[in-house]
Amino acid sequence: MPLYRYYPIPGDRMGFLWCATQISGLGILEFGPMGTTNFATRHMGENAPIYSTHINDHILTFGDTANLRAAIREMDLSGRFEAIAVAVSSSTAIIGFDVESFCEEEQDKVKARLIPIAFSALGTDYTVGLTRAMELFFKTYVEACLQKPRSYNILGCCADEYLIENDIKELQRTLSEMFDYHCRMSYPLNTSLREIRFAAEAEFNIVLRQEALPAAIWMKERFNIPYVFSDCYGIQEMKKLLKEVSEVIRVSPRCAQLDSVNALSAHDKEKHVLILGNQNSANGLLRCLTEELEMHNVYAMAFSTTTHNKSIQPYKEEILERQMQDTGPDVLIGNSILFDFPGHAPSIDIPLLKPVGIAMKTPRPHYPLRGISGYNQLTLMLEGKGKGNVLFGE
Repeated sequence: MPLYRYYPIPGDRMGFLWCATQISGLGILEFGPMGTTNFATRHMGENAPIYSTHINDHILTFGDTANLRAAIREMDLSGRFEAIAVAVSSSTAIIGFDVESFCEEEQDKVKARLIPIAFSALGTDYTVGLTRAMELFFKTYVEACLQKPRSYNILGCCADEYLIENDIKELQRTLSEMFDYHCRMSYPLNTSLREIRFAAEAEFNIVLRQEALPAAIWMKERFNIPYVFSDCYGIQEMKKLLKEVSEVIRVSPRCAQLDSVNALSAHDKEKHVLILGNQNSANGLLRCLTEELEMHNVYAMAFSTTTHNKSIQPYKEEILERQMQDTGPDVLIGNSILFDFPGHAPSIDIPLLKPVGIAMKTPRPHYPLRGISGYNQLTLMLEGKGKGNVLFGE
């Protein structure tokens, strides 16, 4: 569909920013127009360390990099950044700007480490940007070090997920209660370059989404640190996670039983549900709702150009319109693309992904969707008893 009415799938540049803006000590400098950078900051938060050189016709025509050099020196002299990610924009990518050679030439002139970023948002979606960024920062910074007992990392904690901080707390609580293990880093959310440098202190990694797998595989190959891959949606998936963690650390969980609320009523099982998530959240929630809660009318879309599961469709506006108009879903799990859809009937709205075109200025809900508490909360919301209809920014 060449014509977009609502919101196209973000490009690899946005995936990179969803990763990089969460890492303290890292500044991001875009060699491109300020308008493009300003749009990104609206989605990353007002304090996100994203800066722009701004460019004009002269720069695009002649490839003048004087303002880029000056901007790097200014950021370096501020003393705020251990590293500066120098990123091309769509405009400078089109003229063939070689950011890798540029950073190599300028590195000796500044104290901060220069990291060339060639994500241009041309041709690939945000999942590619997330994947490459998470692997890049690991390969650039992680060092060999002594392991700290009873510790682990959670990989794939990305800022595009609306409730990810709540999900992390729930997983940390569960592993603390079950194994007395503590989380040393949730990557890349709210982490630092120093934490990344010592990521190999962990005994194992938990991987929440497909985009973090290459980073986990690299750590396994480089430092022999095992990983467990789980989306953590539903009781059965949590049982599987705890079993695999137990096998890795050779410690039995303290509690063999996981508590959950009662199953849905026959009426609630017939509700029509539309899910719009990233590939792993869409897949995990589809599995949880259909297999564990035995719901019969669930349709899932992945907010990406491709999917790994034939049961999930990649996002297309014409398919979304057809689902919204033909089925009139009782439950929407996704973001403001669904909640703000023109003329849709009243429904239970459950936030999953970040809002689109809306700045986050107020606190988020405190409940998770992953883990044991997330499963219980999700069940209550599907019954209309929980905290559904908590829209973004409310």
